Amino acid sequence: MITSSIMIMGFTTVASWIMKLIAMKMQGDKDSHDAMIQGLNAQAKVTHEARQVKDKGFQWTRRIIALTFTACVVAIPMLVWPYAMVFNDIPPDIFFGYHVTEPGFWPFFSDKTVTEWRAFGGMVITPWHTDMFAYIMGLYFGDRLGGPNGR
Repeated sequence: MITSSIMIMGFTTVASWIMKLIAMKMQGDKDSHDAMIQGLNAQAKVTHEARQVKDKGFQWTRRIIALTFTACVVAIPMLVWPYAMVFNDIPPDIFFGYHVTEPGFWPFFSDKTVTEWRAFGGMVITPWHTDMFAYIMGLYFGDRLGGPNGR
């Protein structure tokens, strides 16, 4: 016969088992968060040390990359295009490919992305050029803006 004391004992056993599982999960979450914080602290230390590099060669390398990219993206196309137009009587076509999404018939075919190539006449600076130029200049000059006294 099941008495009330046996029912209470069974209920408390199950309740304590559930509470123990909850406590173990909370401890695991705490350990996980502690490990994550230690990892972020280590990453912050490495990042801080990397930002403190004062190597002149590294700074000149960054300058050369920024100036070379600027010349290749901005200066050379502006100098070559008039030359090609004067000596060839017509400007050469520049081919640029961009992605276009073609819709599909939903339940049967999914959308697909295709590259569409177009010929452009004249001097063309594509979105890829301007984006890459912005990335390089942002990385170069953004580092200059963050320090004390603008250094």
